[in-house]
Amino acid sequence: MNGRYLSGLPRTLLFTLRARAEEQNQPEPLVVDPVAAEWFGRVEPQQTEIAAYSHIFQLATAVRAHIYDQIAQSFITHH
Repeated sequence: MNGRYLSGLPRTLLFTLRARAEEQNQPEPLVVDPVAAEWFGRVEPQQTEIAAYSHIFQLATAVRAHIYDQIAQSFITHH
């Protein structure tokens, strides 16, 4: 898969997919998402996407997902 079916705003979702996939390589990942790693492995990022991506984005995405997971789990536990 080369992502050619995505363009514009929907294509920006590949940044989040990459961040979740790369989090799997951390010693203690904040987000466990092996499917993201599998799917991102099928995508050929464009050069502009590679240049725009950063480690800070990856970390911020993982932290945000972790916080959302904690909020959702708390809600589920209490309701």
